[in-house]
Parts: sequence; structure tokens; C-alpha cells
Amino acid sequence: MKSVIQEGIAEHTMKKSRFIGYACHIQKEEDALAYIEKIKKLHPQARHHVSAYRISSQILERYDDDNEPKSTAGLPILDSLQRAEIDCVCVVVVRYFGGVLLGKGGLVKAYTLASQLALDAGEVANWSRVEEVEIQVDYAQQGQIDFQLQEENYQIEDKDYSEMVRYKMVIEKTRMDAFQNLINNLTRGQAEIQILGENRAPVKAGKILTDKMEEV
Repeated sequence: MKSVIQEGIAEHTMKKSRFIGYACHIQKEEDALAYIEKIKKLHPQARHHVSAYRISSQILERYDDDNEPKSTAGLPILDSLQRAEIDCVCVVVVRYFGGVLLGKGGLVKAYTLASQLALDAGEVANWSRVEEVEIQVDYAQQGQIDFQLQEENYQIEDKDYSEMVRYKMVIEKTRMDAFQNLINNLTRGQAEIQILGENRAPVKAGKILTDKMEEV
């Protein structure tokens, strides 16, 4: 799935009205509702607090025009999330009215733009299922394993030296079979491979961002 990595904040002005967009990664509807309330408290004087969120794993999509003309604010934001296939995200756009009416077309354009700017600031990335893995190998096998793990771009989080060399790694679930085959071939089946848990995390430029990792 695609979602934002971090909170994105951006703004633009259209015909004296100020639009401030916020985008946040969420896991459940309670996260979305709490985020919307947070933004409302940040901008109590704003005329409108338009929102949209979707969590397709729960088949959940909601939007709120917040007293803007019907289908000119929240719905266009939700439509843009659907078209871009961005999931597990909540977008809130705050409007400070500048005294000039924008018309329905202008409102759709203004809210969609604020949403897109916020998503861009939040850095949309692919989120993948990942597994935390620990392997133990003999010291004699370490050099070859280090070389192959680097060649194949596997991500080592920690390495411990005791009676055996212990690697702690995070690997995309889709690569687990290839990883296990690689380790078993290099060690002739002598390595200990233990799967510690399964999570979800964003992947950016081939790197799993473990600080953003969350339970599935």
C-alpha cells in the first residue's frame, strides 16, 4: 500500500482565502478522528475544517465538507486519495475565508491542491509487510555472509558477537523465501533462522524505515 511517511503540512492562498493542508498516517478510525480534532484545536478561528480519510483494509472511507457547498471540499480530497491509491491516511484542510467567493470549481481546485501539497510534504511511499529476523552463524561463515547480504541489499539492524555471530535484520516479506534459501545455501543448512515478528513499514529508496514500523 501507499501512505505518508510523516505528517505533512503545506498551505496556499487563493483569492485571499488561506488553505492549510495537513496529512497524517493512521491505522484506525480513532486515529483519524483524534487527528481531525487536533487540527481543529490548532485553528479555532478558521471558517472551515474539511477532512477525508480512508483505511481500505477496514473498507472505511469518510469525508466532511464542514459547511462548504456539497461535494466541493471533502469529497474531492477523498477522490484524489482514491485515484492515487493512498491508504491509511487522514487529510484535513483548514480554510481562513478571505472575503471572496470561489465558486464550486474554485473550491474543488483549492481543496484538492491543499491536500496534494500536504501529501507531498508528508512523503508518500510504499508500505510493505516486513519480518524481523535473527540468524546465528559460525564465525568461519561470517565473511561470505556479510558480502552476500551487502550484495543482495539485505538490511542488517544489529550484529552481536558471542559464541556465534548473531544478526538482527528486517526483511520485506516478499523476499523471505529468497533470503532463507540464500542463508541455507551459504551455511549448508547450519544457520539458525528465527522469525521474531511481522510488522509493516515504509520503504524509501530501498531502505526499510524501521523507526516508522508498526504492528499489522
